Parts: sequence; structure tokens; C-alpha cells
Amino acid sequence: MRNAAAAQWLLTRISNAEQASGIVGDLLEQNLSTLTFWTAVMRIVLRLTWRWALALPLAYMAASLTACLFRLQVKADLTALQPNHFYWGNYVVEGSACFAITAGITLALYGLRDRLALVCLTLWALWTGCLVFVWMPHTEGIIVPLLAIASLILFAIHTLRSAAWCALASSATAGALSYGAFLVFAWVRGPLVLMHGLHFPSSVIFWLATQVLPILLSGFVLTRLRSCTLPVPVE
Repeated sequence: MRNAAAAQWLLTRISNAEQASGIVGDLLEQNLSTLTFWTAVMRIVLRLTWRWALALPLAYMAASLTACLFRLQVKADLTALQPNHFYWGNYVVEGSACFAITAGITLALYGLRDRLALVCLTLWALWTGCLVFVWMPHTEGIIVPLLAIASLILFAIHTLRSAAWCALASSATAGALSYGAFLVFAWVRGPLVLMHGLHFPSSVIFWLATQVLPILLSGFVLTRLRSCTLPVPVE
């Protein structure tokens, strides 16, 4: 019974109480040994969480790709770079990276044909594509307003509105947590440490706080909002 209680607690963390109770009940009916019982439980855990295991690196890679594109644009247009270009470019790349995180999570969890995944990919592609034009003259008066209008169109489409709000809330969570963690870490460690580099274990803690944790909490917000506003996909 102790094994059953522990297994049900573990399965409840990654599914729901009813499903976990049913799985443990089925395993108990088979009268398995302790080793076989826990081997079966671990297989079930792996089957229920492998998409999450894929979501984290996929979201991280998507956000890193966006950051790399931004660095290439800065390097390529450095001679013509104006202060306002870099200012607005930072806003665009931050938004694009946040939508990249959401897109990576939705692709891993729900697949390419899911409505939410398509909305997240559209927003990511839209914001990343605007990085090419962010160095043009009058960026703040033309490019950024057009980008905002194009993004808001998704909210005006009735069938996509719920998915767009899920994507926005999840992306905003990632951005707020990442920026907030950066400010807290800079305040605790001091600005000179961030300017001259971090050393282990500070660099690892900084990476976890500003990049990994925002992805995890963004995924948590995304799945909770999706379960409330969008139909569950049929496997």
C-alpha cells in the first residue's frame, strides 16, 4: 500500500487524480513485485512526460535562434546603426524570443496541426521577420506600429482569439520572469559582476533563473490557460 500511495502521488503530479488512481489500481490488480511495479510506473511517467522533456530544449533553441538573428543583424548593420534602432530592436527581439518559447512548447506538447501551435508560430515568424526591417529609418513610426497591428489582427479573428490570448499570456510570463530574474540577480550580485562575466556556480544559477525557469513557468501558464479556453486535442 505504501508503494501504491507513493505511485499515485507521483502520477497525480503529471496527470489528474482520477487517471492516477485508475493506473495504480490496474497495476495492483496484476499483483506485481515491487521492482516490476515501479518499472511499470516509470514507463508510464516517461510516456506522460516525454513531450515536456522535448518542450524545454525546443523552446530554448527557438529563443536562442532569435537572439542569434538579432546579433547577426546588429553586426551586419553596425555602420548604419542608430540609437533608436537598437532601442526598438531590443523590444522586437525580446518579444520574438518570448513567442519563440511559446511556439517551442506548443509544438512539443500539441503538434504542428494544433490551433494554438499555429498561432504561436505565426506570432514568432511575424516578430522575427520584422528584425530584418527594424534597422530601417522611422522604425518607431512605421515598422513597430505595423507589427503591433498585424499581431492584433489575430485577436480580432473570433476563432483564433482564445489561442492568441493564451500565446500572449504565456509569452508575457516568460518575458516578465526573465527580465525580473535578471534585475534581481543584478541587484544581488552587483552590476560589475554582470559586466565582467560570471563564474561557476553563479553563471549556472543566472542561466537557470533567467532562461530555464521562465520557460517552465511559461509552459505551466500555457497549459493551464489552454485547458480552460481551448478543447483538448484528440490523440
